[in-house]
Amino acid sequence: GYSNGQQIKELQSSGYDVAVPSNRAVNNQGNGEYFQKRDFTYLPEQDAYLCPAGERLPHKTVSNKDRLHLYARSGCNQCPLQSQCTKADRRWVTRHFNEEALEKATNAATPERMIRRMATVEPTFATLKRMLNKGRFTCWGLSSASSEYSLGVLSYNLMRAINV
Repeated sequence: GYSNGQQIKELQSSGYDVAVPSNRAVNNQGNGEYFQKRDFTYLPEQDAYLCPAGERLPHKTVSNKDRLHLYARSGCNQCPLQSQCTKADRRWVTRHFNEEALEKATNAATPERMIRRMATVEPTFATLKRMLNKGRFTCWGLSSASSEYSLGVLSYNLMRAINV
């Protein structure tokens, strides 16, 4: 699937080894010359980030819509590394509600595992998508769409059984 932090965390807590590359935003300000999130160190005991200049970015607020914790520090215009960090007086760093699960799944998504996934899993879903009108359901409602998808899976399995 896709990198949904909540679903990945649930799978990991159930004992599954999840390998999904993260589809997350990067700091694209300044054509890549600014520090990225990976350059900041998370301090779990303080619930804060430590910037490359050694300053603490404490937890400021939560965005429930985006499922993010936001950390910030003001006074960046006094920092000698500001030209590598931000143009603003305040640098913001975000942390997903399920950041640990996303990082673990991303680290497990090695190139070898992704190649194996492309060869085994992706063709099945590509065929299902083609069979189901390019992924668009013709029925309305969750139960109807679920039934339509189940019929698609059943027909796929029958085609595989006949071919085997």
